[in-house]
Amino acid sequence: MLVFRILLLAVLAVSAIGSVGGNREDQRTMMKLFGLAGALFLLSLAVERM
Repeated sequence: MLVFRILLLAVLAVSAIGSVGGNREDQRTMMKLFGLAGALFLLSLAVERM
């Protein structure tokens, strides 16, 4: 589970950086990826607490 969260944090960092630069389509894609990785990260925290 720890490795999964570390990978999600890496994806969050890359997508946050990617959403700053690039054209509009790249920014939109990176924001969707950021939202998906953030949701999965929060879900992994909730599952661990159960």
